[in-house]
Amino acid sequence: MTNAFLLRPLVPSNILAVEPAAAPTAYADVLNDMIGVQYISGNSASTDLLDVDFGAATAIDTVALLQTNGSAATLLLRGATTRAGLDAASDLLLQDFAAGSELPTSGRTHALGLLSAPQSFRWWRIGFQGLSAPIQIGRMVMGVRFTPEVNFSFGASFGATDLAGGEFNRRGIWLPQEGVVQRTIGLRWPHATRTESEMSISRLLEQVGNRTHILACVDPDPHPQRQRRLYFGRLRGNLGQTWNIGHRFEWRADLDSVI
Repeated sequence: MTNAFLLRPLVPSNILAVEPAAAPTAYADVLNDMIGVQYISGNSASTDLLDVDFGAATAIDTVALLQTNGSAATLLLRGATTRAGLDAASDLLLQDFAAGSELPTSGRTHALGLLSAPQSFRWWRIGFQGLSAPIQIGRMVMGVRFTPEVNFSFGASFGATDLAGGEFNRRGIWLPQEGVVQRTIGLRWPHATRTESEMSISRLLEQVGNRTHILACVDPDPHPQRQRRLYFGRLRGNLGQTWNIGHRFEWRADLDSVI
């Protein structure tokens, strides 16, 4: 088991592709946290791509494509200083598209690409090979993951919240309501270093608050269940840290996931 990581998605300045997005969707839909708003490619060929421009050289070590239709067989990642340079650039990643063989309850597919170290480029290409249908993507996540030096402790919680519920009427008849069941996690890190607290954790909490969605993976090691080990959503509750002993801090991540 590899230590869990958290990642705040970076926002590129532009996204381009060879074919226009299928109406009424747009390239920008891959950046929308409303996971049900899908980008649908207008390309029905066996290969496709998205070229992502950050406007300046930007470090990346993680790319995730969430809530897709799983139509691609292979995920490709390249980086270059110019868009034209992407054509001749070496593949930084060329791997199976699905993060694991076991699908989430939703039936949608998540892809996860992890570089061993951050690479810095202005332009990034995410390629799809072996397409069986136009690619559909609920959310694209790119950035540099934060992996704590010491992993989360036991007492971690993995659950679900029913957002629909229902009620009994006066005759005892159950009246269900329409809604979804939202996955949740609660993780506790009691041994964060002071450097981690000041340089990584505080910055992360101050940037995302309780509003911005983040990506969490409780175990990034290759595994059939790795898709189900991915969570994307907002942090809930207290965003503080406790200075425990010496140079060690305790903090929690309670997350309501939309995938």
